[in-house]
Amino acid sequence: MCLAEMGRSSFGLFHDILNPISSLILYLDLITKKNFEDQKIKNDLKPILKSSKKIASFIKIIQSDFADQKIKHEHNKIDDIISNCIKILSHKSKQQNVSILFIREKNCTLFCQKTKIYRLVMNFLSNSIDSFESIKDSRKRKVIIKLYENKKNIFIEFNDNGCGIKDEEKNKIFNLLYTTKKHGNGVGLYHIKKIIEKDLSGKITFDSKLFFGTNFKIQILKKQSHYFETESF
Repeated sequence: MCLAEMGRSSFGLFHDILNPISSLILYLDLITKKNFEDQKIKNDLKPILKSSKKIASFIKIIQSDFADQKIKHEHNKIDDIISNCIKILSHKSKQQNVSILFIREKNCTLFCQKTKIYRLVMNFLSNSIDSFESIKDSRKRKVIIKLYENKKNIFIEFNDNGCGIKDEEKNKIFNLLYTTKKHGNGVGLYHIKKIIEKDLSGKITFDSKLFFGTNFKIQILKKQSHYFETESF
């Protein structure tokens, strides 16, 4: 089977699987919002709803991988992508009363698929904003994004002074389906790590102190030696 045919078949399969799961999620969501005399029924349905959402999210991630294969590589200004992501998430940051500061040395350019960088930035920035959900004190909430480069690499850092990560969770945050969020699905960081390491020839490191915040540092190789244009589906 050629790549194009396999892609079309996969898209159809994903669509057929997602339709009933989406209906199930909608139905379970409606049921859990109703008032039950027996609270146990409602409590029993909640983990089913959560698991269904995880399955749907996981399928969408795989589906997006196939979609990315249709997008050509081009020269992208990372500065512009980050600025756009900040605008997209501005409402979310305002709801959490979080200020976002973007510091860049200059507008770095990378030959890559734009969607990969968008997904990377959106994921880390969204997580940084979410890190303040459990914070009840009066600290000045802030997220600092830094963009800089050297001869070989481009660096993007996301620094927040949010809740931080527990020591026992630090070696689990990139595991598939692992999440500490109330409404998380556990696929975001797992998939973004794959994009950074496999698709962008990069690496990710982080430092975190509980109750004081977290810093994620992404290093991306400027010269993408493995890029190619795949056959359109």
